[in-house]
Amino acid sequence: MSASSNSFASTVDLRLRPSLGALRAIFAVHVAALALLPLAMRPGWPLVVLVAAFGVSWFWLRHHPALGFGPRAITRLVWHADGAWSLFRGERELRAELQPDSLVHPWLLVLNFRDPQGRRSVRVIAGGEADAEPLRRLRARLKVGA
Repeated sequence: MSASSNSFASTVDLRLRPSLGALRAIFAVHVAALALLPLAMRPGWPLVVLVAAFGVSWFWLRHHPALGFGPRAITRLVWHADGAWSLFRGERELRAELQPDSLVHPWLLVLNFRDPQGRRSVRVIAGGEADAEPLRRLRARLKVGA
């Protein structure tokens, strides 16, 4: 999935909103796990602690930058015609490289980036985060580059 292996000659520019679809899916997983816990454990402190841990996990994920929440969230992605990537956190632009462990699936993108200083950035795109046409172009270009 190297950015330099694609043959497209146009720039893809996505302005991203928070990933509410991914947040709903994560909520459903948390609810299902909480519903199954009483069947898997006896009542007591271990069950209470695990329920509390699920609550903390849910709260933490609701504010996670990978889903588009908070000041560290990627709010815009630009894949330039030359294969270079620009990530925006608010108005701040960062150059980054798409990592080969990124996931490209018809209904989910998990884009892993690394900047020149070695810091990682992740953005989950489940479909409703961007306008349809630029998102379609991004998916097509990622598939061809894979």
